[in-house]
Amino acid sequence: MKKTLLFLLFALLTSGAWGFTYRIEGNVGTPDFTGWLYIQDQTDKEPRTLDSLWVEAGEIRPCELKARKPLVALLHSRDISIQFHPLFIEEGTIHMVEAPMTQRRGAFRGTPLNDEWRQFAHRADSLGRLFDEGRITKSEAFRCLDSLAEPLVREHRDDLLGAYVASTMEELGTDRLVQYVEMLSSRMQSNHIVYETVGPRLVARRTAEGQPFVDFEVEHEGCKYRLSDYVGRGQYVLVDFWASWCGPCREEIPNLIQAWERYHDRGLTVLGIAAWDKPENTLKAIADLHIPYPQILNTQKVATDLYGVTGIPHIILFSPDGTVLRRGLRGSEILKTLAGVFGDGAEI
Repeated sequence: MKKTLLFLLFALLTSGAWGFTYRIEGNVGTPDFTGWLYIQDQTDKEPRTLDSLWVEAGEIRPCELKARKPLVALLHSRDISIQFHPLFIEEGTIHMVEAPMTQRRGAFRGTPLNDEWRQFAHRADSLGRLFDEGRITKSEAFRCLDSLAEPLVREHRDDLLGAYVASTMEELGTDRLVQYVEMLSSRMQSNHIVYETVGPRLVARRTAEGQPFVDFEVEHEGCKYRLSDYVGRGQYVLVDFWASWCGPCREEIPNLIQAWERYHDRGLTVLGIAAWDKPENTLKAIADLHIPYPQILNTQKVATDLYGVTGIPHIILFSPDGTVLRRGLRGSEILKTLAGVFGDGAEI
């Protein structure tokens, strides 16, 4: 009896380890293609190959595949010359509908999410063709797209179809895109499909001009350093996101030194934020360039991710209360802006 119970428990555990099985069959629409197609997961930060399919003269050789959980995937050849996206991995038989490259984003049917996505994609594509033909305006096309997408996202707020459709609403503008994300469950809002598209935009909104500063903390050689050690303490703060290996960053340093020399006695703090760099390399560059103002070392991606900085140098001016006053200052703009702040010239 005890052995029987143990066997049943083992069977239950092992049968649930993979979650479900699925099949993919059909024709890829490229009759001269013979080779492997790879199923690549798109729902994690680091895409990974889940499985592969053998294709003979365009026909997929059907086989049983296993997955631990529902996913959104990219199906592609090794050289990416053939690719289909999105492929919703879910239980059942997924049939690929032979289609030219221009129609391959709605190439799967046979399972619930793939069927609904295919229907939505074809209707959205029809709107695009009407606009291309001059039969509707762009605003009309966007309004119709919005009316198609919103009920679908609300109905699928807690699954990958809702998350994927929401993430494709960039054309409707940042405000509407954020509203789509807010329709999703918290679980789907944090999914990589959504964050990859919307995350940088949300960050940009949160740290845009006119917004209060967002603090961060990093550690270097056992000591903790915070942006709030400098920002929001009653002085203007000019913050430079930079790295020792970055040529344009090094070219900007003389402008920052000039700003520091001219205004630090009048209420300006200049602060370097060393990003994506080894501390020892940063320290060497500080010495080589004779930088006189303070630095926060070893922030790596912490500060840049928080402020949506994708390229350096990136220079931000904070007001005495910590409000973001200006972003993206470069070259002569730095001194012109400070002249306006300190009453020496043109207004900012």
